[in-house]
Amino acid sequence: MYEECGSGVTDLQAGNPLSRGATDAKHPGSERMLYSAIMSGHLSSPSAVVRIAFFSRGRGRGHAIADVALAEAIRNQDCDIEVLWISYGSGAATLRELGYEVLDLGLPENNPFIETQIRATQALARLRPDLVLCHEEFAAAPAAKVFGLPTVFLIDWFAGPEHLWMQCLNYADE
Repeated sequence: MYEECGSGVTDLQAGNPLSRGATDAKHPGSERMLYSAIMSGHLSSPSAVVRIAFFSRGRGRGHAIADVALAEAIRNQDCDIEVLWISYGSGAATLRELGYEVLDLGLPENNPFIETQIRATQALARLRPDLVLCHEEFAAAPAAKVFGLPTVFLIDWFAGPEHLWMQCLNYADE
């Protein structure tokens, strides 16, 4: 896998449906919103590199494909971003197939909420990121707040406000 940051040059693995600068059609403008959140002063990384823990929902391939496109679009704007992929099930398998290292939470596709929250908290304690990005992985937002980490949440559906998953959105900054 060859990448040249910021130049638009890429040679991703054969069969990879993504290309440098691609955006997520389901979330238009999401890469600009995320980049703005990253660079808005929410972060104070001791190093020049901003480390993003990206929780990509593990049920199916769809979240992982869109998340890679989003991460690549962000990286194309700023080379000093390191994405730390966290997923499980077919999401983790998809990220590995696309050539990315992934911290696999070892959960089933139909993951239990509390176990997901415990493993997300453990992952964040181990990785110590500067920012947490969650794509419909609800348990990760409250886990991030345990460490006082700025959190961005991507979602395109909503349940009633009493639903546990919707209550988790209260822990996202963006």
